[in-house]
Amino acid sequence: MDIYEKLNDRYAELATAGYGLDDSVRNSIVAEYQSRWDDGERFTGLSAMDMILGAKREDDTEEELAACVDDLADRIKTALVAQWAKQYGKSQMVSVLNAITDLDVNASVNMHGAVVRLHEIVRAWNNMHPDEDPISTAPSIEI
Repeated sequence: MDIYEKLNDRYAELATAGYGLDDSVRNSIVAEYQSRWDDGERFTGLSAMDMILGAKREDDTEEELAACVDDLADRIKTALVAQWAKQYGKSQMVSVLNAITDLDVNASVNMHGAVVRLHEIVRAWNNMHPDEDPISTAPSIEI
């Protein structure tokens, strides 16, 4: 079973956008999830200990497949947001985020069919610009 095919079945727009990622980034993410699926890793009903030690699934159920694909979609979304955020300087990003929060402090944006919360954009920008002062989400500082 091809995990990216399943991503495309469930999240076609996001899967298509994933082809816009650097090949090494996309291939690394997909290979990780393909390997985890092929190795029988469990994706649902995980306790904290299961997350640390890993847990094997008993069957290849639709629920397990959906959970795996949802996790993969989230990783692809995070990579796309990071790639997008990388191109902007801090002042540009803060201006964009402030403009959005002027409309609604709890706003989110829709990117390739996936909901992206503003704190995800802030985290992505901060991760992609480690040598700059981070953008803060504290209400009295910025945003």
